[in-house]
Amino acid sequence: MSEVSRRELGWVALWTVGLSAVMLIVFALLGQWSWRVPLGALLGVCTALLNFYLLCRTVEKAVDRDPSGLRGYIRASQYLRLLMQGAVLALAFGLKDVFHPVAALLPLFFPQIAVRLRPLWKQGGDGTDQAGGDLT
Repeated sequence: MSEVSRRELGWVALWTVGLSAVMLIVFALLGQWSWRVPLGALLGVCTALLNFYLLCRTVEKAVDRDPSGLRGYIRASQYLRLLMQGAVLALAFGLKDVFHPVAALLPLFFPQIAVRLRPLWKQGGDGTDQAGGDLT
């Protein structure tokens, strides 16, 4: 795994775990706490991070592929990762006695939040990125 992918995965992991901790606090404040909530959150966080890791690997491998088959390769990866997430959610909803389904579902959205927030930390206060390039 490349250094850039490792750094981005670390960023996403930090935000996913942090937002999941906030989610657990909200469950407790709403009086919905049970042992199923952290188990559901753990299932969701692991799935979200595995999905992002596989996305990083797909992008890295796509760089070295023949451009003619690139679209199919990326679509297949996207389909399989979506299928994985669906299977995990089916497991969470099927085993409601073990996993809280909402606590398993919400962490799947946390990497998207982290990715959308990332440019705010990469950008300097003067409108340039960290390498000095103009962002406008």
